[in-house]
Amino acid sequence: MLSSHMRTVQLSLAVLAALALTGCLDDHSGPEDQWLNTDAYVAPEGGVRDAGTQPQGCTDAGPSFAAPVQVSTDPGADAGPGPTVAQSDVALVATDSGARLVAWVARSLMELGAARLHVAPVSATAAPGADVVPPSPAACGALVQPALGVTGAGTVVLAAICVGGTEQAPTSTDILLYRSTDGGATFGDASTVVQCPAEAWRCAHPTLAASGATVHLAWADEDLVAGVVSAGRVLMLTSTDDGVTFAPDGRRVPDAFADVAAPRLIYDAAGALHVAYAGLSSIGGTSYAAYSGLAGGATDFAEAQNLGPGATPDLLATADAVLVAWAAGGYVMESHASVGGAFSPPLPVDMSLGATAVLGPALTQTERGVHVLWLAEVEGTWRTVYTGSGDLATWSAPVTVAGPFDGSADGSLNPLHRLGQPALAAGSAGVLAAWADPGTTDPVTNASNVFVAELACP
Repeated sequence: MLSSHMRTVQLSLAVLAALALTGCLDDHSGPEDQWLNTDAYVAPEGGVRDAGTQPQGCTDAGPSFAAPVQVSTDPGADAGPGPTVAQSDVALVATDSGARLVAWVARSLMELGAARLHVAPVSATAAPGADVVPPSPAACGALVQPALGVTGAGTVVLAAICVGGTEQAPTSTDILLYRSTDGGATFGDASTVVQCPAEAWRCAHPTLAASGATVHLAWADEDLVAGVVSAGRVLMLTSTDDGVTFAPDGRRVPDAFADVAAPRLIYDAAGALHVAYAGLSSIGGTSYAAYSGLAGGATDFAEAQNLGPGATPDLLATADAVLVAWAAGGYVMESHASVGGAFSPPLPVDMSLGATAVLGPALTQTERGVHVLWLAEVEGTWRTVYTGSGDLATWSAPVTVAGPFDGSADGSLNPLHRLGQPALAAGSAGVLAAWADPGTTDPVTNASNVFVAELACP
């Protein structure tokens, strides 16, 4: 366990200059290497092999999704009185064996402090499996922000924030870890990996990356003074025993911003770590998408690169290329680079929707290319949207996977508490999308839920 007195990371207040968006929408200069080897792509029967568009679907009509399937229970008695709000804390994981798990948090409209964690297996050919709710310690007033990973031995690891007290008045924000050795059918008792007493720290947005028996856990760690954030950074712990125990390994993400949020940690095929996160220029200031990489055996991550204004980045990496996408106003921006090289100027993956706001994005990749999922607000309603690319120069026309739907059942509710980060996962069974769908606009009868949908031909 990492206790409060073991924290030694000091904040550097060096703030990276913002990347101006002006002029970045004219062309896509930067690395010319294609994200994937298009020569290895085999056109689907009846399809046309067209460089730049071939990964986006099975036919000339482009990508499509199967009908969304509801995986959450509506309503959930364990979430408190009143209708359940299946919140946006959605996480997905897929294994090479074809198993897929979706995790989410259910809150009650009538009891905002009640938040419970749920996990369910998802199959492409059968109804969603029974909801598997990991045991919640009595000290957790709310269990939120799940993150999922799978080790080389097939162990499913699940991290979550244990909020002491309530989300509105937390006394602590500890990080718990659960393990499942039966593919997610059952989870053992939680272990407290990081202690974050509210008088000193706030921990948020855990993220997991696993390779073999090694599991890395990263999170946004903020210093609090009288309940107010004074500094923040991304911290990381490492397990070398399949997620049983965690400890610092001496490697650290650079302190390049005054505060941070929503880190995303991944491995590439060569065994290198990559992290993207939102960096704030000042406490409560402008948010920027940031990236840093860690070559195998290196002591520290490389200096953080500021990719442009925005929030909630996600990233993909191969042995020789990195892609980061993030939300910026009404657009999902994308930038990519050869490992260790300069990133391309950020460009939107779509400009046709006319969205006024976006949430997400989520990324995954298959042999056909890169897949992107996000939530877009268009003319006052939200929808779940998908696009894909094989060369990062041409993106498929956006596909509405679900919606449009209202983003809030009550005008007093923050839409971010009804919607939020969608999720994508690719495995041997294909590409799966997950999101929280608000359902109806009636604040009394509405019970929003979590849905999944299969990409028809990933």
